[in-house]
Amino acid sequence: MTAGSENEQQKPSRRGGVRESLFLLGCGVVAAALLQVFTFRVF
Repeated sequence: MTAGSENEQQKPSRRGGVRESLFLLGCGVVAAALLQVFTFRVF
């Protein structure tokens, strides 16, 4: 019972980590694009 519960918890945790990493990468790309747009508008 305990081993099964541990395995079930590990799988979602890994998927969540991947989702969080992809989300952070996406935010970084969007932030970089916004910064470029603002700089082009300023200059």
